[in-house]
Amino acid sequence: MVKSGQKGDFVELTVAANLRNSGCTVYFPFGNDSKADLIAEYNNKLYKIQCKYAHVTPTEDGGIDYAKFKTYSTARSGEKIPYTKNDVDFFATIVADRTYLIPIEDITSIEQRLRFSRPKNNQTKRIMYADNYIMESVLQKL
Repeated sequence: MVKSGQKGDFVELTVAANLRNSGCTVYFPFGNDSKADLIAEYNNKLYKIQCKYAHVTPTEDGGIDYAKFKTYSTARSGEKIPYTKNDVDFFATIVADRTYLIPIEDITSIEQRLRFSRPKNNQTKRIMYADNYIMESVLQKL
């Protein structure tokens, strides 16, 4: 069984490699007291990125319905501490071998869902569709 920290390490290294392959220079903060997992330099600007493992919920036909990831850190006391604009610029996650970059301004919940299919109830408000956060497309807009 893979431990939680190992899942996080895998996501962090995969995001870093994919950012590098997309033309970013990637830096890693030293120590355990940084809110950002890595810093990406793109077009001469620096972006703080928090990498998160996403739990995938499948559709009935075997596709991906949504992926859920946490947008907080957990204190030793168990308290959930949400990340702020001062902490990070983006969250990054990997789903089905694709990297997604989500600006912190778009985060609406401490457990954010990235949708891959339309909700069964046809809800449209506060829905984050994965196609809008594909890393290469987000980088092109910077």
